[in-house]
This record gives sequence, structure tokens and C-alpha cells, in this order.
Amino acid sequence: MPGAEKHINPDNPPAGIAGRGKPQSSEGQDATAKTLTERGSEVYGQAEQTASNAYDKTAQAVSETYDQAKNYSRENPGKTILFALGIGVGLGFLLGASCRR
Repeated sequence: MPGAEKHINPDNPPAGIAGRGKPQSSEGQDATAKTLTERGSEVYGQAEQTASNAYDKTAQAVSETYDQAKNYSRENPGKTILFALGIGVGLGFLLGASCRR
């Protein structure tokens, strides 16, 4: 019949309607909470491992760059001194100009 209303039995909802019907038992809620807790622990563990890997890669890259800089300064002491002097003079001009204002 067109226009006839369909009545939904709350004890037997149609497919696709979640959260309706009989409330979960205490055991069902405990199982759901345990599943969510386990999933949360898994996600936390994965995030922790990813962060640890990123930290390790970054620390290794910084260490390698530092070693390269030390080697360059040993091989080219004159250039290193002139470079440091240039940075010092540049910073001196910038800081001196900002203090006069």
C-alpha cells in the first residue's frame, strides 16, 4: 500500500541501523571496552615506534653532518676562520643597528 507507514520493531531493527535494539549486556560492554583498549594500545605502540624511528634517523643525519663539518674545518682551517669571522661581523652589524634604534 502506498503511503503506509512501516513500523520498526525496536527488538529487531532492520539491517544497517546501528545502536538500536536491545541494550548491550554488561559482558558485551566489557568486551567492547577491552577491544577498544587493545586497539588504542596498538595504535599508541605504532605511533611510539614511528616517532622513535624518526628520532633515530634525525639523530644519525645530524651526527653525520656534524662529522662532515668537523672534517671540513680540519682540512680547511683558513676558510673556516674567515667564515666564522664573516658571521661574527655580520651579526655585530645587525645587533649594533638594532640597539641604536
